[in-house]
Amino acid sequence: MSNSLTRDFANRTPPADVSIADVPNRILIVEDEAMVALSLANLVTDAGFLVLGPVASGSEAAQVLDQSRPQAAILDMMLKDGVATRVATELARRGIPFIVYSGLPPGGVSLPELARARWHEKPGSGDELISSLAELIDEECLPSSIAFSTSGA
Repeated sequence: MSNSLTRDFANRTPPADVSIADVPNRILIVEDEAMVALSLANLVTDAGFLVLGPVASGSEAAQVLDQSRPQAAILDMMLKDGVATRVATELARRGIPFIVYSGLPPGGVSLPELARARWHEKPGSGDELISSLAELIDEECLPSSIAFSTSGA
């Protein structure tokens, strides 16, 4: 599943004279259901982001993370090779913010790395998911003193 989808979305990369490392807003999609993965990839691409993946397993996600650093990720908690706790832990360890997009309710998986993750239950609104993704990336780009400010100024 993921290899053909990866090839499909690889065709949407920037021109050859632009390095993939120079492209902002690369989003890793980790989703094992082919139709959901394709839908997410189209949604994310249509919103102007570059898709890494989609990948269907934790082991495939690890390979992508070893080759490229996404700015953010969308993570299903149930993957082909089990619960995605290893992927969530690795994303958190690398400082890559992520959205959980899962059929499980928030709190359905107990893991400290999920405490700060944004959680969207399937099926969900594409507009809300993209809005959350844009907010997550904006927060990532702000200096920490501004991103966590509560002064309202």
